[in-house]
Amino acid sequence: MASPCGSSCTTTSNGHSHHIHQEGWDSEIEGNFHVFEGTSQQYLDQFVISTRKEPPALNISDAFSGIWQPTTREDNLYASLLKGLHHITSDFPADKRLAFKNTSKSLIPFPYAAWQCDHRGSKPDLPSALPGKGEECFNPLLWWGIPVVFELKAKVRDNPLKGQKEPLVSDRDRDTKRQLAINARNLMAAHMHAFVFVIGIYGSDARIFRFDRAGCIASPTFDYCTRPEIFRSFFWHFVHPAIDAPHAVLGADPTVSRPSPEDLEWANGILLKKTGEKLSEEARSYSRWMEVYNPKTNDCQRFLTVELRYLNPHLFGRATMVWIALKKGADGDKDVDLYAIKDSWRQLSRHDETEYLIHLNEFYADELFGLPEFTIGGDLGAWEQKRLEQCVLGDLPRFTHHRTMSVAIGGMKEVPERSHMRFAMKCVGKTLYSFKSTMELVQAIHDAIIGHQRALQARILHRDVSMGNVLIVDESEGKKYRGLLTDFDYSFMFPTTTEDDGMSERGEASTSDGDDNNGGYSSLDAEDEDGGDISSDNDDEDSADDDGDSEGNANPDDNLEDDDAVSSDRNGEDEGDANSDRNEQDEGDAKPDGSREDESDVKSKTLKERTGTPYFMAVEMLEKPPFAVEHGLHHDLESFYWVLVWAVLRHTDHTHPDPNRGYGQVFSPGNDYACVSAKTTWLRDRAVKISVRNNTPLTWLLREWGRLCFLQTISPLLIHLRALLTYGKVLDLLKKALKMTGWPKDDAAIPFTPPKSLKDPQTLSSAVVSTAGEKRSSTQPQGSSRAFSGKRSKNDAHGSSRASSKRPRRGDHSSSRASSTGLRSGGQGSSRMSSKGSRSGTR
Repeated sequence: MASPCGSSCTTTSNGHSHHIHQEGWDSEIEGNFHVFEGTSQQYLDQFVISTRKEPPALNISDAFSGIWQPTTREDNLYASLLKGLHHITSDFPADKRLAFKNTSKSLIPFPYAAWQCDHRGSKPDLPSALPGKGEECFNPLLWWGIPVVFELKAKVRDNPLKGQKEPLVSDRDRDTKRQLAINARNLMAAHMHAFVFVIGIYGSDARIFRFDRAGCIASPTFDYCTRPEIFRSFFWHFVHPAIDAPHAVLGADPTVSRPSPEDLEWANGILLKKTGEKLSEEARSYSRWMEVYNPKTNDCQRFLTVELRYLNPHLFGRATMVWIALKKGADGDKDVDLYAIKDSWRQLSRHDETEYLIHLNEFYADELFGLPEFTIGGDLGAWEQKRLEQCVLGDLPRFTHHRTMSVAIGGMKEVPERSHMRFAMKCVGKTLYSFKSTMELVQAIHDAIIGHQRALQARILHRDVSMGNVLIVDESEGKKYRGLLTDFDYSFMFPTTTEDDGMSERGEASTSDGDDNNGGYSSLDAEDEDGGDISSDNDDEDSADDDGDSEGNANPDDNLEDDDAVSSDRNGEDEGDANSDRNEQDEGDAKPDGSREDESDVKSKTLKERTGTPYFMAVEMLEKPPFAVEHGLHHDLESFYWVLVWAVLRHTDHTHPDPNRGYGQVFSPGNDYACVSAKTTWLRDRAVKISVRNNTPLTWLLREWGRLCFLQTISPLLIHLRALLTYGKVLDLLKKALKMTGWPKDDAAIPFTPPKSLKDPQTLSSAVVSTAGEKRSSTQPQGSSRAFSGKRSKNDAHGSSRASSKRPRRGDHSSSRASSTGLRSGGQGSSRMSSKGSRSGTR
């Protein structure tokens, strides 16, 4: 089977047992488990809330009397536990009754097929079926039919949480917590629930674990053999949530619902008309109606998802997902359009991304160039909170789905609370690694830089340029631009001061702090190089430099999501999203005396915070200690260069002597020191030697842009030679390259297959991308999960023809396709960096 990133795979088991993957999970879950400080009944009262009171009377005193203690084998627990669970739920209404099954020997794969090569399935011991569905949910055995699972250990001492807030004490404890977390991640990914429950059995003891995107709150340990009423009460409330929907359970998102067969046929018909492709069978299984909040009308609009385009499979953190969706128009099917729905969980201490998008859309009301078209959406948590505050006591349970509860109730003071974000955008982008030609790749990067410039003119600095955040705009969209810059989660908006107004007008600003950081440059670049806003069809009169030879590389398999800030070490699998936001700094914190920080202090502090995707971060940001340098325009311009290099080394026919491992020599999976060393070595020596075969313009661009980046990262011993990147310098290079003759017309992205041995660190750098600290990277699939079936797109056909050409093939084509509509395709997941120290971890 081919994964979305173009690599072939037959199983996931070997990779996921690798110690790097285990360390990644350990890094993510460390500090995110908390034992509730109260009784078991108080835990149920706080976290297992429903519309029903306690269950009716039933004699269950001997429900688990068959549990054999002491025992050293988990197998001795299964039969008695199954019998007891069925007994304590036997009088539930038929539409609420649960079925349980021993699946300890059966691997349940990751919910989405396109990501199964990269993300781990698991073997839960005793899963439950959806309420009222019975054992039909277990055939086939998939996560869609499982709302809660049990994990069994034979001995009481196998309980991984020995006391309140006690740290991990053994490898076995780590294994047990990792197992719980992987099951929770798979449940969350499959159902899009706001929170999920996993139950641990340790001999005659039990704990209930509640997972949300901020952390895990564990119940006190209780003896379920002598107190079976705790399980009965839990399951009674679990199957009676506030949501009135078939088969609903506690934790289900009230703004997400299953479509009817008629809805799916409607979607299938629309897709046939618009794309000529059918809705795939897998898409039919995961398609959902999603409500998107409209702040202007204070209500929600419904969108029907038809394709999962991007997934960050981390358990804790932002957990971003991007869906392609349909929305019924006011004129019925005549004006149905395709949208991209972005769903994520932001830290409450951070700005709402929609604030930046709305500002850009208002600032450029006449024409957006290289920037996303925001439609509707916002903070579901804030909307829900308003409803709860306005409701009459008894009308609605004072309970939140769209905000995490780890801080408010769970007592995890060190973990930031999160709020659920969802917004819709017009689908105009496809992944950068789906380029049809290297000229299209370069044009997209050029136009995305124009978008970056226009955002800065509107006082917004992006701060997270990466492979997944630069998209190609298809010609069929009828736009004046061919590139698009997305994902403004980590952006910074400058205050409207005189100096910043001047910066925004000129679009040439450096925010490095002090001469040591900027080589003596002032905050406004002394050189007035505008570079011009040339669009893809702009036929500017500037002459192109036809000299030089160029090498071209295209389309990187990047799915690195910009999910949370993380620390600097990264070597973990993309299976789990580490809670990197814990290392993020609040924007505009109060001082100890309660006064607010000065605006200039807040600006400096925020800009000095490390944000971004490590593979694409500027050398200076990786090299300097946290909070030592302000993030500036020139850092983002260097990130665009690393995006191009990534694409070239992974997706073009280049001259690197080790083409399959060359990218790993530049984009090191090690710590900051290794990253800086690899990048500076590249800039000092190799950047001017690499060529793209039969592509003079791209080779010239790579070398010239590399020289400019070298001058920006030059040694302090030669600080007098340092020159920062500016829009003028970079856009001038791109413009000249695009005007050159010699661009190939048939050099679409070559699919990339990483080295096969997991023992090879180069393999781990592609299949395992982790960040230290809170946020670990994920290697999401590179292509979409191909929700559409049917005829191939031109891009697919083009790629196939390339595979048989004389150019060396990097790897087999994935079954997934990058659609021309959509915010972005699945990528490698992102590993962001936080401003604090590094803590390596991967899974």
